[in-house]
Amino acid sequence: MSIRELVLSYDRTKFFTIAKKLSCTGFPFNKKILSFQYIIQLINLSIMKKNFFTCIILTIFIANNINAASVYLLDEKAIETVIGQATELELATLNQNLNAIANGLNGGTSISASDPNPWVAFAVCWVVGEFGVHRHYLGTKSNMWALYTFTCCGIFGVVPFVDWIVLLVGAIKDDISKYVGNESFFMW
Repeated sequence: MSIRELVLSYDRTKFFTIAKKLSCTGFPFNKKILSFQYIIQLINLSIMKKNFFTCIILTIFIANNINAASVYLLDEKAIETVIGQATELELATLNQNLNAIANGLNGGTSISASDPNPWVAFAVCWVVGEFGVHRHYLGTKSNMWALYTFTCCGIFGVVPFVDWIVLLVGAIKDDISKYVGNESFFMW
């Protein structure tokens, strides 16, 4: 029990017993001087010392970080050179480039969506199935997440659990085509 706890509890017998033990370690023990107010002042003094040393350490830390920040310099000429060499893009040009990529006209590569991977659908259902994220991966209406979330995670987790089992079986058979694009609440 600390001195502060003793002062707060006002237990004089324990207080004087502890005070006598402290007098052996250099703590001044005199019953006339030793009062609760004196002990409270000592406690406040020790708290002030801790706060003072904390402030000193924080000041040193901040001063070191300020000095470290002064090492970084900006080379304005290099920045102006990079900005001067940059090409300005217009929104129409950017849109044409994105359309070319999406249509597969850029080097024969195409970004079309393929059939979803059954194992990815299974993993997504396992991790966040209670929010219907796996249904969005499989392609469904945009409000399916709300239906799953607001029905207490798909009727208390029953629907995502059945979805999880159905997707596991479909992943093993490597055929989840009947669940892709399914827009009903129960995909099975």
